[in-house]
Amino acid sequence: VGWKLRRLLTQLCGRPLKLTFAKISTEGSLLRLQVEFPPNSKQCSTGDAVYLCSRSVKPKEWHPFTVCAAKNLPGGAQSVTFCITKVGIWTGAVHEAVARHITNGSP
Repeated sequence: VGWKLRRLLTQLCGRPLKLTFAKISTEGSLLRLQVEFPPNSKQCSTGDAVYLCSRSVKPKEWHPFTVCAAKNLPGGAQSVTFCITKVGIWTGAVHEAVARHITNGSP
């Protein structure tokens, strides 16, 4: 089984995804990010690679991440989990943006 690459431009840049869970590990190097893809989106499977962008970090910069878990929800939506390791400038900025989001009382 090979990796499937999907560029979900409409779901990620056209419509913001709903962040349902975010947690940064105690040592700060790993981010677990769970988002909800809207109904009628392309379905993901565990092991798929999805290109993600963050408007708050660099709105035109895309990075591939592996889907750690994917679960279909009632109504056609899908819950997708990513684990993002802080290894560079972009992933570090994503960690910081999520940390600010968590601090402000969001998931």
